[in-house]
Amino acid sequence: IKARGQIEYYFSAKNLSQDWYLRTCMDDEGWVSMDHIMNFPRASQLNLTSKEAAAALLGSSVLEVTWESPPRVRLRDTDCRMAFPRFDPCPDPSMNPSFCDPGQWVDIAGGASYFGFV
Repeated sequence: IKARGQIEYYFSAKNLSQDWYLRTCMDDEGWVSMDHIMNFPRASQLNLTSKEAAAALLGSSVLEVTWESPPRVRLRDTDCRMAFPRFDPCPDPSMNPSFCDPGQWVDIAGGASYFGFV
């Protein structure tokens, strides 16, 4: 239950509206690898494998899971996925090359953000 609550929080409107890093981890359909999510500071403290965390999401009304290897997760609701699409930090590197440098991203409050807030 703790894992489900934490992962559902990551995908909440409150979090996704600020968590640019998580949105860079999404593919074009909104899927994020559970391996990646389980490396987030708070999720890693749960000491679960990606498959165990994915199993904790069964029955979630917020998220859906694929059972590929590794499992992936995304928002269940299409409108919500459209409201929080993948964020490409570097659509045109010539405009701001430093933005594309992962060394510019900082870890704040358990998440990473170029802007220094999550």
